[in-house]
Amino acid sequence: DSLPTDADVTDAIAAQDQLIVITNDGAAWSKNAAGQWLRNEVGNKNLYLTQIHFSKASEKFFVVTSSGEIYLSDDRSKHWALVYSGSEPINRLEYFDQLDVWVAAADQGVLVISADGGNTWKRQRLHSQISFEAVSLQGDCLMAVGGGGAMAISWDQGQSWKLVKDPMPQVIQSLNSVKLNSEIYAVGS
Repeated sequence: DSLPTDADVTDAIAAQDQLIVITNDGAAWSKNAAGQWLRNEVGNKNLYLTQIHFSKASEKFFVVTSSGEIYLSDDRSKHWALVYSGSEPINRLEYFDQLDVWVAAADQGVLVISADGGNTWKRQRLHSQISFEAVSLQGDCLMAVGGGGAMAISWDQGQSWKLVKDPMPQVIQSLNSVKLNSEIYAVGS
């Protein structure tokens, strides 16, 4: 059974005994156990959906858009509610279950944090010339990296951030971190 859409698929996830595929035309397609594809609108048809996440702890799905919005579904992706609306495109959304924290990395130096299961979100701008691309966790240290090789860290579950690396010409789009003794090493590409 093929996906009945002319739109481009941007991300997919398997959770709650279903496959969910998001597209660049604002739809979340779910394939049920009977093999049928069901279309569920996220916001409006003009949304470019970029990423989907599922939280096992809360049984919720999250979708982010290129226009800076985060949508939540707590009914197996049938209905979607807008939980955050910003003006900066969101590049990456990650959930860190050790801290029970969601972190969204966005353009214009913005990080968006939720510490209550995704119900409310706090926007923080660190530097308008940075496009944050990735986030990572090492122990209790949250890290965000992005354009200009910039890095920001948080030791308090994302409530406050410190820019520790000034912008430079390189762009870091992914991040891995390791802890050796008392030092944290971050490697990005």
